[in-house]
Amino acid sequence: MPLQLLLLLQLILLLPVASIGARELQEARCTVCPDGSPISNPTGELHVPGFGVQSCAVISGLVGTLYPLEDPNCQLLHSVSTACGCPSQATNPCQLCGDGNQVPESKQELPLSYLDESVNYEGVNCKLLQTYFNSSIESDDLTCQLSQAWTKEYCCSADEWVPPSNPCPICVQSPNATIELGESLTCEQVQEAAATLWEESDPNCAQVQSVTGPVCGCNDSGGSSAGEDIPMCTLCKDASSVTTPDKLVPFMADRFFGIEPTCQQLEAATSALAMDSQDCADAQLIGSYCGCPSVENGCVFCPKAGEAITTPTRKHSNTLKRYGQDVTCEQVEAVLLQFSQDSEECFLGQEHNWECGCNDGFYGYLGAESRSDILALHWAARVSGILSLMGSLFIFQDFIRGKSKKNLYRQIMFLMSMFDFTTAMGWVIGAAPVPTTDLNGFDSNVVGASGNDGLCTAQGFFVMLGYGSGFFNNSLSIYYVLVVVHGWKEYQLKKARPYLLIVPVICAMVLAFGGIPFYDSVWVGCWLLPRPYTDDWSAFGFSFGPVITTAIISTACNIRVYWSVRATVRKGQQWSMDHRLKQRSGKDKYTYDAPSTSASQFNMPTTQEHPQEEEEAKKKHFSCDCLKNSPLLQDNAEATVFWQSAFYLFSYYLCWPILLAGVMMADSQDFGFWMALSILAPLQGWFNMLVYTRPRFSKWRRMKKMEKARKRKLLEKQQKAKISQRAAMNDDRGGTVAVSQSYRHGQDSTASVTLATPEEEKPVSVEAKGGGIEEGTSNNEKAKTLDGPAVPEGSAWGLAMSEQTDGGDPDGYSKQFDCLS
Repeated sequence: MPLQLLLLLQLILLLPVASIGARELQEARCTVCPDGSPISNPTGELHVPGFGVQSCAVISGLVGTLYPLEDPNCQLLHSVSTACGCPSQATNPCQLCGDGNQVPESKQELPLSYLDESVNYEGVNCKLLQTYFNSSIESDDLTCQLSQAWTKEYCCSADEWVPPSNPCPICVQSPNATIELGESLTCEQVQEAAATLWEESDPNCAQVQSVTGPVCGCNDSGGSSAGEDIPMCTLCKDASSVTTPDKLVPFMADRFFGIEPTCQQLEAATSALAMDSQDCADAQLIGSYCGCPSVENGCVFCPKAGEAITTPTRKHSNTLKRYGQDVTCEQVEAVLLQFSQDSEECFLGQEHNWECGCNDGFYGYLGAESRSDILALHWAARVSGILSLMGSLFIFQDFIRGKSKKNLYRQIMFLMSMFDFTTAMGWVIGAAPVPTTDLNGFDSNVVGASGNDGLCTAQGFFVMLGYGSGFFNNSLSIYYVLVVVHGWKEYQLKKARPYLLIVPVICAMVLAFGGIPFYDSVWVGCWLLPRPYTDDWSAFGFSFGPVITTAIISTACNIRVYWSVRATVRKGQQWSMDHRLKQRSGKDKYTYDAPSTSASQFNMPTTQEHPQEEEEAKKKHFSCDCLKNSPLLQDNAEATVFWQSAFYLFSYYLCWPILLAGVMMADSQDFGFWMALSILAPLQGWFNMLVYTRPRFSKWRRMKKMEKARKRKLLEKQQKAKISQRAAMNDDRGGTVAVSQSYRHGQDSTASVTLATPEEEKPVSVEAKGGGIEEGTSNNEKAKTLDGPAVPEGSAWGLAMSEQTDGGDPDGYSKQFDCLS
């Protein structure tokens, strides 16, 4: 009996154990390592829900008793099991700090409490997040990539973490609304993360704000939109789904926290944007790359029929230069489908489509359709540049060899030509300094390119110095105002010399040095790259400001000189003989006939007898007076100086405005326009030389005319003497003399004498012609002055003065009556 009771007691005690063993056989228990392997780091520590932080050895002994294998707490333990030396569940585990780097010891305890709810772990910090990713998250998972981008500075930087002084503000009206950012995060969690991780000025802050605004109940301006029905964005404009969900979109990484998203991820992120936001519009431009339909009249990358890209993986240099986006030909082709054919983006893409195999690989810039067209552009600019060099060198040598080196006019012209020389040299050098490779390291395909970035910048600098020519044109115009309008003498001009000579040099240097960051290849050389090839306005600012300013100043000065000349001439006309005769004719109703070979006569008007002839005579008289009395056509010093100043301004207008037109029409493919620009833009030095030598040529031509007139009068005098001698001889012999003379102003004169005597039956004819004397040349005379400023030989004012003191016209001022005789 006692034995039976003892056996029954043992059976009762063993039944619970047997029951537990049976349940263990029926239900698998939790282990620290997901694959059931033993832990290799027993000293590691983990937080166990309900038990706090325990060592891996303690956890390994308790976990099997505490949790079955399918318990959520067991799964949570597996997600951080690498802390105990277990193998990772991920094939390619995510590394929070990347490239095998670990969270620095000083930052392991930095809190990431906004992830507590997502990870379901109390007290998440940098160390635990690193363990979590390394244990269970793949490296290509969006959660990994986002966390790496967000916590790069917070958890992984070696520098000590400094909390944001101006934390990133996230407007939240709906705290429990969720946003899909790899993991589902509530608006409240995102708000806490932004305030923990970023300054308000951080780019990540702006990106998060654009994503959270519509979802969390705030619009783009930061105001509340809670309760409003806001249309949400779709990646495809027609609201269709992408057809290539797994395709990577690398050029959207800068808009996606540095991550290269897939089309599916981009579509999901886009759905969190408001339809009317700029971020939505930017995202939709990528739609065609992910298989969305193109817009109406979409831009075709290779517009020629039958063409297709042959190098889909080559980088497109225009996109990198203009937008800073390193994208391939394949990507550009897809993105352009969301732009219209006449858009700026379409032009930039097609302009460099040769890089991708379109247009048979030919780079037809500036409207050129063949290599011969490109060579024509280059050589047109080069020949014009050579002419400009010759003109500038002529003024150089004239200044150096001349005696009046202190004359302000000559100094201005010398310095102006120096700046013309630098610009002309840049045009002559042409495309030689242009870099041989583009930003991506491929052949730039510019004809004649053999340089590098340094040479290109140097050429752009010296070409930009040519703007000094415009500033010295201002100095020259101001010089003419001082001399003609205000009558300044040489000693007075000394006061203005520093301003007229130094200020233009300083302005040109400021422009040339200021443009250094912007000099780039412009196909026929290096200068400021205009829009749309760049997103800045450097070419516009550096071109329009100086050119328009200098043109306005020079034009205003020339207008002032004109009014001064006009007033001076009209004042002189009030006291001229011609003017007084007109006044008398108007009062007495008489007309005055200038004498020809007989005495002056006064005749009564014959309007009633011959009205038609009288009307025609009045018209001719009026027309002649208008030309003769025009202030700009008077034969005086003021008018001559005005035209010299005006011609300098005209040469400036011929060269620089067309360059400004080129800046404004940089995307033009009109070959004729670019050819005209290549011819005219470099010619400033040549035109200045023509204007500079014009007074000398005019003086030489006038002196030749005067010499010819003197010879003509001498011949006429000799002929008259011969006629008188013949007449005297005939009187002595009792004969008669018939004399006929024919004189024409400006032509050879002929005198004919017919003698008849009693002894001779036939008349004797004697002829003398003025064309038989060889023409000579005048001596080289120095310019003179009339109580005015001392000026060099050949200058505008010097010529004007010499014309009034060198004898002038042999006919005096009687020329004024030519139209009346």
